[in-house]
Amino acid sequence: MSTPMHDEILPHGERDGFRLRVGAIIDRGGEILLLEANRTGQVRLTRKLPGATVEPGESVAAALTRGVRAETGLPMIGIQHNVGDFATTRPLPESR
Repeated sequence: MSTPMHDEILPHGERDGFRLRVGAIIDRGGEILLLEANRTGQVRLTRKLPGATVEPGESVAAALTRGVRAETGLPMIGIQHNVGDFATTRPLPESR
């Protein structure tokens, strides 16, 4: 799915109680940047791609840029292409 297509489905996911999570594959000469994950939960990852959850009203590109900067300090200079996507059934936390 292309970035504009992801942006088109964002409102549907939010309506249904789900948000899109984006991650960046940062490749420097065949070496891929992976971060240590500090998470608990059903799936305990040891490594993860830098990225972010897309906030309401935010574009996929803006979320990816924000997430990469926050987690790595690296500036995003462009998104080349989408390499894939997958669905998960983790709902949004309930509002309090």
